[in-house]
Amino acid sequence: MGRKGRRTVFIAIGCFQGDVGRRERDTGGLDRHHGLVSMQTNLRFPRPFRIRSGKTFTRIYREGRRARGSQIIVVGAPNGLQHPRLGLSVGKRIWKSAVKRNRVRRVFREAFRLAAPDLPPLDLVLIPAEPKLRPTTAEATRELKRLARKVQGKLHAAAQVSPTVSRADVPPRRNKSAREEGRPERRGNSGEA
Repeated sequence: MGRKGRRTVFIAIGCFQGDVGRRERDTGGLDRHHGLVSMQTNLRFPRPFRIRSGKTFTRIYREGRRARGSQIIVVGAPNGLQHPRLGLSVGKRIWKSAVKRNRVRRVFREAFRLAAPDLPPLDLVLIPAEPKLRPTTAEATRELKRLARKVQGKLHAAAQVSPTVSRADVPPRRNKSAREEGRPERRGNSGEA
């Protein structure tokens, strides 16, 4: 890899197999002697597509809707942007090994990158659906597209039912004590009756 996150891909146009690995020259990617054309492909996961703050994760979990598949659980909430954003939640419950957890994250990230043009503009948090998961990129991509549309439908239906009240607007419940509800108080096992 050349620069961080960029990979130069060479396409051979009528050349010998041994010449394909040559470096690009200052001719705009075209090597006149060997017919090589390079294309810079951006393989990075840019910041505008990431969910980074804990407050945003909390908002998504609180206001969002869920959809479950065989490999992924998707939690989605509106983001007010023109593009989707991705958050990952892969805990030790899935794999004890950090190497294996990171592989699950890489597969989910790649599935998001491949599916991003087809996804609705939502904040999406991806959670592995079961422990010891070994996801494949192709299956995760298909499932992510399907589940993101399902979450979008649930959000749309919820907005139709109560357009003015969201979960964030409802005050939290206050737990009443036993005395306020008129129930007798529980006593400990101190032996007194």
